[in-house]
Amino acid sequence: MADRVNPHWLKLGSQIRLLREAQGLSQAQLSQALNISQAMLSAVERGIRNCKPDLAAQIDHVLNTGGKVRRLWEINHTNSAFPHWFRDIVQLQRAASEIWEFQIALIPGLLQTKEYARTRIQLSQPTASVEEIDQKVRARLDRQST
Repeated sequence: MADRVNPHWLKLGSQIRLLREAQGLSQAQLSQALNISQAMLSAVERGIRNCKPDLAAQIDHVLNTGGKVRRLWEINHTNSAFPHWFRDIVQLQRAASEIWEFQIALIPGLLQTKEYARTRIQLSQPTASVEEIDQKVRARLDRQST
């Protein structure tokens, strides 16, 4: 069975690969400097394995990036309450000065009240735990404040 690629892990992994190559290092050289296996570094670069925050900091140190990898890691993990395919939309909405949306049946997420958001999330995910629903409601309301 083929390994599943997570698009957000791949985005970070691709940047790590570019930074590594810009320094003229092979995977073997960087993995040795990081004290991890080459297979693990390869999986991170290919988006199959998540880069942990301490590994991101280590990569920054070894490649002397000034914290670039850690910042990319934070961007990738800031919106963890949202599915990976929606995180780019959240970033775009934050940067937008104007959003036009047409709905005939539902109130758009950026205009929902806490109660409406909770009801919509509960109806769409009936098996979700109370904690999961609370996290998703907070994330949806946080989108309104930025």
